[in-house]
Order: sequence, then structure tokens, then C-alpha cells
Amino acid sequence: MSSTEPHRDHLNARNCRNKNKKTKGEKMTLKIKNRDIVVPGELLGTGDLLLGEGTYKSGKNVHSNILGLVDSKENFIKVIALNGRYIPKPRDVVIGVVKDISFSHWSLDLNSAYGGVLTVANGTDYFVNLDDEDISKIYGIGDTVVAKVMNVSKAMNAGLTMKDRGLYKLNGGRIITITSTKVPRVIGRKGTMVQMIKDMTGCKITVGQNGRVWLSGDNEELAVEAIRLIESKAHMPGLTENIREFLEKSTGNKSSLKPKPVGSKEPEAETEESKEAEE
Repeated sequence: MSSTEPHRDHLNARNCRNKNKKTKGEKMTLKIKNRDIVVPGELLGTGDLLLGEGTYKSGKNVHSNILGLVDSKENFIKVIALNGRYIPKPRDVVIGVVKDISFSHWSLDLNSAYGGVLTVANGTDYFVNLDDEDISKIYGIGDTVVAKVMNVSKAMNAGLTMKDRGLYKLNGGRIITITSTKVPRVIGRKGTMVQMIKDMTGCKITVGQNGRVWLSGDNEELAVEAIRLIESKAHMPGLTENIREFLEKSTGNKSSLKPKPVGSKEPEAETEESKEAEE
């Protein structure tokens, strides 16, 4: 063994210790609590945090860049915006309104700064001879459909499809619009919130990720009131129990949703990737 090898081993060991010290020094520390409301620039934590939407890092510090609700799990953190218009994402199920018709596709309003395009190939299950058929007879101006975002262009326009389960043209009923960031709370964990509203009001309800909600039934006003209540109190704990009490008092019936034990934690809402609650 050469005389330089012990020296090299000593340097390697020292470098390893220094690296470990650096890693240990970057241990994550949260400065806020889960479900806290934060403002732009507010310090969320320090160290080795995985960043989600609504956050940015400056040195070792992680900050919020929007007004929103903190959602943290283990070493992951994001901020869910409390307001703002819908931005299309692949796999989102949306409720769109036909605003224009061309030779081979429909242009849809998605309650967003960005539009959606539904081609004849993706909008029907049968062959359409474009030389002979007027596609406005399939979907006309003002028609409303439940569609899925397949892809999003660089200009943020959404390519849509209706070739999947639960995608169809809506007839009758009414549509209300809510803040798209509140959609996960309206749907609830595994669809429990919207299912409770359906059960207690007898309404059919479809929720689009773009903030449009379609309702049909004899008790639409009560269903709308419940959804508006969720929208206004989406950031508050105990939301499910509050909505249950409101519906039970309004209808005089008991909800079939099992009450939570006293002191139990409010279930977290589904993420923005939640699918719509189907009928």
C-alpha cells in the first residue's frame, strides 16, 4: 500500500461526514399547520421539502406564492388557491358549453381563460360524413356537454373527448358556477360530500373540475344552497358535519353518512386530480 492511500481514506471519510452534516442541516421544518390559510410570500417551512403547486423556494426557505390553503403530507407541501379561474389539465372532467362550430369540430367555453376543442372524431361514437352532415345537429350553439381533457396545447387550449364512461350531453336541469379550486371540497373524499347532497335532496348532480355544476331534480334550490355553503366555508374544519346538519335540518331527514367520532380529524378533500362525481 502506498503512503498516500491512508491520507486519501482520511479525506474520503471527512468528506462523507461533511456531506452527512449538510444533509442533516437541511432537515425540513414546517412553520405553519396543515389547512392554514397563507398569503403570497408567507414562509411555509425550511429545508428538504418537496414542492407542489402554489409554492416556491428561496435559498432553504419555502414560501407561498398565492393566497390559499396549505396541504402538507410528510415532506410534501402545496398551497391550494382560494380563488382564481380554471386552468385545463389532462384527465380533468369538465362541463363545457358549445360557443362556436366549424367544419369538423366544436369550440367549447370551459369557464376559463382558455378554450376547448372537441373534434367530430372525439365527439361521436359513429362515423360522420362531413360532406353530407351538419354537425350542428349533433351539438348546437349553447349545448352543454360533460367531456374529458385529453391534452393541453402550449397555448393552454384543451383537446377534449367524449369517448369515455360518464361523458354525455346534458339535457334539462340547471348549471351553477363555483370557484374551481373549491371543487374538491364539493366532491369530498371518495365522493362522499356530493353523494350526501344527492341522497338528501334527491337531485342528480355532476361536478366538473372547471367549476361548473349541473343539477336536476325537485329540490334543486336546497342542493344549490348546500353547494354554496361548501364554497363559502371550504377552508374551515368540520365542513362535512356542518353540511350534514344543514341538510338534516332543512329536510327533516337523517343522513345515511356515518357520523364521525367526536374529536376525529376532518377528512381531507380530494385533490385537483379528483374525477367528477358521476350520477
